[in-house]
Amino acid sequence: MKRSSRLIIILGIVLAVAAFGGVLFLSQNVGGPGTAPPPTTTKVVVAAADIPLGTTVTPVLLGTKEVAVTDAPPDGYSDPSGLSGRVVRRDIRKGETLRTSDFSSGTAARGDDVLRALKAGFRAMAINVDQVSGVGTLIQPGDRVDVVLSFKASTLWPGKEPGDPPGEVPGGPQLTVKVLVQNVEVLGTLIQVPEEQASQSTTSGETTDGQSGDTSTGVTMSGQQEIVIVALTAQQAEIVRYAQVQAADSPELAVGLILRSTADRDAPPDETTGVTMRELVEKYGVLPPMQMVGAETR
Repeated sequence: MKRSSRLIIILGIVLAVAAFGGVLFLSQNVGGPGTAPPPTTTKVVVAAADIPLGTTVTPVLLGTKEVAVTDAPPDGYSDPSGLSGRVVRRDIRKGETLRTSDFSSGTAARGDDVLRALKAGFRAMAINVDQVSGVGTLIQPGDRVDVVLSFKASTLWPGKEPGDPPGEVPGGPQLTVKVLVQNVEVLGTLIQVPEEQASQSTTSGETTDGQSGDTSTGVTMSGQQEIVIVALTAQQAEIVRYAQVQAADSPELAVGLILRSTADRDAPPDETTGVTMRELVEKYGVLPPMQMVGAETR
């Protein structure tokens, strides 16, 4: 064997031994004194000021602080940039850590949360709604709603002329709709799912009463109801309670909620006229029902 070949072989052996020694050295020193320890603190998002229920979050309301890893909530946030524009669903005090549950009412309303959100001079009242009268039962704490009444009136009150006694509505009961109370704050919600339906799948496109649902979204009319707790003045509470009692006694009368933008928090009440068939015909150009007595429908 030539001398140059022997040198190459020897050099290869030396390099292999050196590489093996390096691997052995590194494996023995992993976790040793020279390795950086795992972090003991982490950053969490906190409220930089008091954030009232229903407030739309802006960057100025948020801050961060370092906490021990063991103290960081699993449902907390580390980056405040993704929270701007979201609405808080409870009162949050300065310095509190923000959590995912602060932006969703996935749990039932608690009495202390309702009392904390109830401002001086207001009363908390519960309104029972369903998927139609309650905007799909999607109303959450912090939302703003209007209360609307609809019923079929069979009696004129007062009479046609001042001093006249009440009289019957010509042609039978007539539908009338009116917004009773505007721009009230939602303090809490309680979802009610019928017990016999709670265990049934609502994604098959078939409701429990045999009616088909919207299979494109998985939403069906399941009979789910929601109790919405709103903040009312004393006068507003009287109006809403009167309507509730009347609705309980008459299937033709209903109380519903209309969801408003959270930006309407300080908006003044809108002037509304109420709606009857006469209003629809005279003011909005709706064609009146035709009397087809003795005539053929084309």
